[in-house]
Amino acid sequence: MRKLSKNVVLILMVIVIIINAWQLFSNMMWKDQLPAIFGYSQVIVLTGSMEPVISAGDLLIIHQEELYQEGDIISYWDNGSLITHRFIENTADGIITKGDYNNVADRVPVQTDQIAGRVIVVIPGIGNIFMFFRTVPGRLLILLAVVLFVCFPGQTVRKSE
Repeated sequence: MRKLSKNVVLILMVIVIIINAWQLFSNMMWKDQLPAIFGYSQVIVLTGSMEPVISAGDLLIIHQEELYQEGDIISYWDNGSLITHRFIENTADGIITKGDYNNVADRVPVQTDQIAGRVIVVIPGIGNIFMFFRTVPGRLLILLAVVLFVCFPGQTVRKSE
């Protein structure tokens, strides 16, 4: 059981490291604000404007699409920030969006070139973990874990007799 849990932790850490490395590389090389792999990107929700469907701390997987329809939950750029709201109406001025928790629609219509993608997967709470790994203590924890796994690969905790 310990070996299995150790392997699961190792796999999760490798995934986190690969995703963060890809984002860092993509941001530095191509100045991508939202790095994508085959049109898929990850977004971490910071507010509760889409409650109860999407909560703060959720991780979203979005996909860039050609067309978006009413009812889709889309992530779009607004003054350098990424907003995730529901597409409620298409007008001559653009797409009208609204957070499910909000009482009124957003004031400024969204243009299609502002849209980063449509939400295809919501993973509850996982975004909080990714946010932690982007902090200094989180990065130190990753570094410590990698050092321990590399320097002491065969070590296990033994019960004293």
